[in-house]
Amino acid sequence: GDGFLSVGLPVSELSDLVDANGHALSSLIDAGGAVHAEGGRIYLSAEAASSLMMRAINVPGDLIASSVSHDAQGNIVLEAGAGGATVTGNLSAGHIDVHGGNVALGGSLNADGVNGGAVNVASDHDLLLAGHTSARGSNGAGGAVNYSAGGQLIETSASVTDASGAQAGGAISVNANDILSSGNYAARGVTGAGGRIDVTGGNVTLASAHLDASGRSQGGLVRVGGAYQGGAGLAPASSVFLNDGVTINVSSSGGAGGTAIVWSQNETTMLGGVDARGQRGGGFVEVSSADTLRTVDLSRIVTG
Repeated sequence: GDGFLSVGLPVSELSDLVDANGHALSSLIDAGGAVHAEGGRIYLSAEAASSLMMRAINVPGDLIASSVSHDAQGNIVLEAGAGGATVTGNLSAGHIDVHGGNVALGGSLNADGVNGGAVNVASDHDLLLAGHTSARGSNGAGGAVNYSAGGQLIETSASVTDASGAQAGGAISVNANDILSSGNYAARGVTGAGGRIDVTGGNVTLASAHLDASGRSQGGLVRVGGAYQGGAGLAPASSVFLNDGVTINVSSSGGAGGTAIVWSQNETTMLGGVDARGQRGGGFVEVSSADTLRTVDLSRIVTG
């Protein structure tokens, strides 16, 4: 049957979490080197004692859970509970879940496959993104990547999230109370339609982010701050600011352009560029707010 690797610590062993001077250890689980679970699952849990730790799970090495079936490529679960999770190594599986009080990603999370897999990263408080997350489909559709944070989501320009597919693009969802991002997002459809990229929260600031949901047969969908006219389907942001280094691409090289929405409940500032061109017709772009629409550089929004 499937292999299963589980690393955790019961409450009865809490005394082992302090040194001779009674100081809490800096890391409850430190997964260095390389851990392989062929055809199985890897589960690292620090929930029982995470309240003692500033960093409950640290992964500087490689965790690989693979399978002989390309439809079920294994699972990796990092559960830090109220503590923190830091990943600077490489995680590879068909389905990856990371959760902690605070989460920092500086390594790589790989859920690539014939069809892209799924990556879910959730932080109760703050989430730092500075690594590479991939759920690409090498011969089918792209997968799904979800980021969520109860506090701030801060993303550097080194951060790359790719859910592109050889056929249709996949889906990327980003949600946090406050977002400050210079990251790179891709949900391209190489031969089919572009995918979907959603970025929203309480306040959204894109400094130099790049969002690409372009497609061959049809442009995809990018929504920043809310759905069309703030409607159902996506929680609306209070404020949205897109700097002049931001680009949104929902173009199509063989079909009609896609849809790009930039929306806020209170204040929208749009200085970035949008490409919604299509070989068989331009797409649709909405930049608006329920209250105040500030600067919009219309020269950088192209639909035809």
